[in-house]
Amino acid sequence: MNNTESKFAYLKAADLKPLPWGNIRESRNQEDYQTLRESIRANGVHTPICVREVDGEQQVVFGYGRWEGCLAESIELIPAIIRTLTDEEARRLQASENSDRESMSIVDEAKAVRYIIADCNGDAKAAAASMGWTEHKMRSCLQILRCSPTVQKAIEVKQENGFTLTLSHAAVLSTVEQTLQDQILPKVILTKMNLTLLKQRVKTVIERPLASAIFDTTACKTCEHNTCEQYAMFESDALAKDLCMNPTCFVEKEQAHTKQRMAELESEYGNVIAMSTVDGQNQPVHEAMIGDNYQNKCLSCSKLATVYVDVGKSRDQVLENQCLNSKCLMSMITVRQQPKQSTAASPVTRADKPQADTAKQTTTEPVSTPKPAAIPKRLTHESQDFSRSVLAPMLLNEHESYANALILATLESSHGTGNITDKVKKYLSLDSDTLQDKINAEIQNITEKAANENCSFNPRSMMLKLAKGNTELESRVRTGWTPTQSRLKDMTKAIRLNVLEESGFRAEFEKTKSAKEYAKLVSLTADSQIAEILKFKFDWTNYCPSYVTDSMK
Repeated sequence: MNNTESKFAYLKAADLKPLPWGNIRESRNQEDYQTLRESIRANGVHTPICVREVDGEQQVVFGYGRWEGCLAESIELIPAIIRTLTDEEARRLQASENSDRESMSIVDEAKAVRYIIADCNGDAKAAAASMGWTEHKMRSCLQILRCSPTVQKAIEVKQENGFTLTLSHAAVLSTVEQTLQDQILPKVILTKMNLTLLKQRVKTVIERPLASAIFDTTACKTCEHNTCEQYAMFESDALAKDLCMNPTCFVEKEQAHTKQRMAELESEYGNVIAMSTVDGQNQPVHEAMIGDNYQNKCLSCSKLATVYVDVGKSRDQVLENQCLNSKCLMSMITVRQQPKQSTAASPVTRADKPQADTAKQTTTEPVSTPKPAAIPKRLTHESQDFSRSVLAPMLLNEHESYANALILATLESSHGTGNITDKVKKYLSLDSDTLQDKINAEIQNITEKAANENCSFNPRSMMLKLAKGNTELESRVRTGWTPTQSRLKDMTKAIRLNVLEESGFRAEFEKTKSAKEYAKLVSLTADSQIAEILKFKFDWTNYCPSYVTDSMK
């Protein structure tokens, strides 16, 4: 018998078995089922159920209500149509019969459809065609499976307050992350929220357009909470594409991106402030506004910052050269705009106005000295390491007393009798014979008398302190400094531009090229800017940034 043939027979209800996956109907109207049992008790079963034969078993394909009613009412025989069916054919027939004959619930129907699609190797279009459905009906049915179990159970169930959660309500809720669905559902039921208001609430509170995201949305393209991956329940009610329906995840990704971006900008610019913390007090500042004060004061001022826009429609933008001290900025702009006072004596002096008053009128309030910007620790450490690399060979090769001074200082400090650095600095002035005598005496002291205690010191710090006040050593550091890719990279942008200004690089660059080209250089990203600086031929001899010499203090 092929799958198109069938035979009729009365079978023993107790001998029948369910399909391996059971009845796809998980919900049942209890009133209807009770009526069915009463009919079976009184009249038996007249409408055959469908059974298939597999490996000597007879499995119920559809008609589970009638079969279970017979078992409950102890009816021995039940009419059945016996067919030969594959699993795929049985699922399809089961879904179709339940949907058409017994008013199957939308949730049970969706679960059945999922099995049928699996049998069609995931091809929803082929599955729809095999069931005589449109592809849209198929996908709409599947969308309901995105509802949380709590929402699924509430669909088309009349609540105590008389409210019924419609399929359209469920369609809207199905687009939202399931934890949020369960939070929203009680409010929908309690307030008897209509569909229009529910859509509005979801749009206002939950939806996040991925087009406005400041983070990389590559992973979002295949996320189940992206509406482009969801199925609209009704074509006329289709959701907009590329909306994130999981605001918690969206916010977490924004925060992670902001944290990473701030760290990157701090490495590049040094002083970086989030827009949300400045309350609109930032103002752009540039050389054309305040003249020489920009180079002389602003670039080294702690109130000159780069602002990262973390709020509003312009999020993720970077605003360079932002002054956070509006009072100071306005005073410098005022000074810049005032006409220069003539030094020549005025030919006319009013008799009723003392000259002193005139002088008082033309006196401008001095601009306060800005607080210097902090030098990044990495730059200070690099400068100290550089100074040490210059000083070490000089001390080792050119100062005969250094080695013995260090030996003596270390021996003395080994049992806690003073600071090594201070002792080395003191003993450098002694001749070799005197130092050797002291070393021998200290060795004898340690061997015979001194207690042995732990004592440590900082060699780098010692080198720098030895150079302090030593003109020859300081000069060697100054003449040995040159800009390298790593040193320029360690600088913040403001410090880097200050170095270009102090060293005369800017003047030479503008002379060789142009002011316009220098402006382009200033606007480049860190790596590109550094490459252009190193590429330009400039004599750095006799220039050393002030922060390098300051690091030796």
